[in-house]
Amino acid sequence: MDRCNYSEVPNILDNSNSECEKKTNKEWKPFLKQLLICSGVWTSVFLYGLCVGAPTMFIPQIRREANDTSVITDDMASWLTSVYGFSGFPFVLVLSMLTRFIGRKIPFIIAVLDTFAAFTVLYYSTNITHLLISEIMQGLFSASHIVITVMVLTEYISPRYRGIFLTVKTATFYCGIWASNAIGTFFHWKKIPLFGMVCSLYTLITVMTWPESPYWLASRGRFEECAASHRSLKGCDEESEKELEALITSQKEYIASCSNTKLTLKERDPAHCKILVSR
Repeated sequence: MDRCNYSEVPNILDNSNSECEKKTNKEWKPFLKQLLICSGVWTSVFLYGLCVGAPTMFIPQIRREANDTSVITDDMASWLTSVYGFSGFPFVLVLSMLTRFIGRKIPFIIAVLDTFAAFTVLYYSTNITHLLISEIMQGLFSASHIVITVMVLTEYISPRYRGIFLTVKTATFYCGIWASNAIGTFFHWKKIPLFGMVCSLYTLITVMTWPESPYWLASRGRFEECAASHRSLKGCDEESEKELEALITSQKEYIASCSNTKLTLKERDPAHCKILVSR
């Protein structure tokens, strides 16, 4: 979809001056672009399932290769299967702040690079400490699925496709667990992180093609970029234009209300100080 150029923000919703004409017929190009974006998100969720299922395969294989169950104690096995949840908790807060101030795309790239590094450490691991470090590193990636993936699927995808795409997202997590168990059953467990590295590269490539979220751009007052991003993702049909108009209007009202609140507080502060001094 062609980008729409605007001379000033107030004319964004003026369809008569827009180069992007409304189209009543459904177009496949926006759908295919949304499908490409979702494929990256689905692959990342698949990778999370791969990470969750990996310990159930490499723990028994390592014990069998060493012919000794004490090589990985029950306590260590418990940590290996759950530590990413504990290490991911702080990153839920960190990623929440990042998605607010720098957008959705860059934090998601950071999360994908993290899981690629974690799978690399797992593939080249030679002792139990390396395994534990790899699982701790997956904490950032697990946090991204609480914070970022739902944002991407709701902000980048048209309402008519959103339900089915969210359903597929849930299914791919369990497909990742199944794939991890299938690979570990028929092959050496190190094939799991190798497969994870390949999938991480695919996700990284797709993320590089994403525009920034139109919802985030609107929240920062960048309405021209918001309109261009929204139309490149969802097209210029009547339904998409109504969604864009509602988005920009609501954000303008919110920004205006925040400005009025700040002005009101500034006006009240001197008066409040005078009252305190008089007392």
